Amino acid sequence: MTITLVGQENEKAIKADVETYFALLQEKKISDALDYVHPDLLAMVGKAMFEQQYNAMLNNAKMDVNFGDLTIESVSEIFQSTEKGSFALVDYQFQMNYVINLENDQAKNIMISALKKQYGEAGFSQDGNKVQVTSARQMFVNSRSDFEGWRILDYEAGMRIMLVSIISEEVLTHFGK
Repeated sequence: MTITLVGQENEKAIKADVETYFALLQEKKISDALDYVHPDLLAMVGKAMFEQQYNAMLNNAKMDVNFGDLTIESVSEIFQSTEKGSFALVDYQFQMNYVINLENDQAKNIMISALKKQYGEAGFSQDGNKVQVTSARQMFVNSRSDFEGWRILDYEAGMRIMLVSIISEEVLTHFGK
């Protein structure tokens, strides 16, 4: 009974932190949203660099970008790492909404084609200059004694080399990554 309650409380806290992160992105409060990103990743790349990249994407005259809905599909059980704290793997879907502001049809088609390639056909829809993509993704969340709450590390297989300095091999192996 106690284990179940602890698990439910962790899942509730994880969902709350992930939802807050995405809500801040939707509101374009990038600096505040980055407070939910794992501090080791921010230290590696720099919060200012992340903020600059997000702002460049969100304030592009050629393409209006907005974060759409978030759906948390599942939260794994918590795995306690011997060195790096508690981890869970979150499966989620989110939407990105684009309005492409280009007069040149060839440039517009190249941009639309790039979005289709990045997100895949399954989650892609287009209505004129408006494009909506729905992407199924995974993220690790981590809780440690040196920070409050659950911090986010988006997961892509290509990022494994970088993530292994933050997430131990033990954690990656546990989650089959």
